[in-house]
Amino acid sequence: VDTQYSSDIGYVKLIYSIGLFGLGLIILMYYKMYRNASFKDALQSDLSYKLMVRLFKFMIVIIFIFNFKLLLMYSRGIHDLVLMSFYVIDKYKISNT
Repeated sequence: VDTQYSSDIGYVKLIYSIGLFGLGLIILMYYKMYRNASFKDALQSDLSYKLMVRLFKFMIVIIFIFNFKLLLMYSRGIHDLVLMSFYVIDKYKISNT
């Protein structure tokens, strides 16, 4: 049986492609990255680092908002950018402590 969906909502597309459990795991991953960045933001006093972390947190919020219409969450380009940004934030914290 071939099920077709005709929705253009990003969350509905994700549910049809990976299911509710997969969507929950993706949301959990983004939430943990956001929470980890918030925790690191509070610990640092470097202004450039704080700006980088706040830009990262803003990017995650925008991804959640725009995913209502577009499929941005876990899309190839955006997800790679989020992972690279998180990696830079994490490494910057380690090298400056």
